[in-house]
Amino acid sequence: MLDNNHQLWLSITSFNILLAKIWHINMWIKTITCMARFYQPASYQLVAYAD
Repeated sequence: MLDNNHQLWLSITSFNILLAKIWHINMWIKTITCMARFYQPASYQLVAYAD
């Protein structure tokens, strides 16, 4: 019984770690895309000024 509970706890823990990693990757992607959208007009302006 104890072994079963331990195995269940381990699988739940690993699942939570996996979820946390996916959430962190998702946050990074959102941050990067948001920054890219924010900086895109500025980079276009820089290109226009360079011309």
